[in-house]
Amino acid sequence: MSKFLVLLISIFATNMSLAGEQANALNRCMAASATSQDKTNLARWFIVSVSSHPAMTDIISVSPEKKEELNRAVGLLNSRILGEACAKELKEVVAVEGIASAKASFAVFGELAMQEVMVNPNVVAGLAGTAKYIDIAKINAVINSK
Repeated sequence: MSKFLVLLISIFATNMSLAGEQANALNRCMAASATSQDKTNLARWFIVSVSSHPAMTDIISVSPEKKEELNRAVGLLNSRILGEACAKELKEVVAVEGIASAKASFAVFGELAMQEVMVNPNVVAGLAGTAKYIDIAKINAVINSK
């Protein structure tokens, strides 16, 4: 696994460790309640949503039907996870830590979904394609400077 990918995954994991007790409980519940397919659908929905940005339209083309399919899948996922499977945890995090913590928990859930996609060997190879253009010596100099 590339050093860059390890760094990226560790940044996602750090976000989870900064949450309060209730948010961590919600994070754990969402992760445990989502199937692999749920996480894949969430990651696919994110990519499809990003594809709507004008800067992306020349590299990603998604049919309106596919967008609607993924909107439906993720809408149902949110309803099931937040309205049923993790309803108790959601209620507690909002009551104790506030709505911002609940939103942050959903961001962590999205990051977990992306992690599942990002460990695929084809994705790792695609991400590693930038390695030949990264000046590792420059980055190490920044990290190691006093």
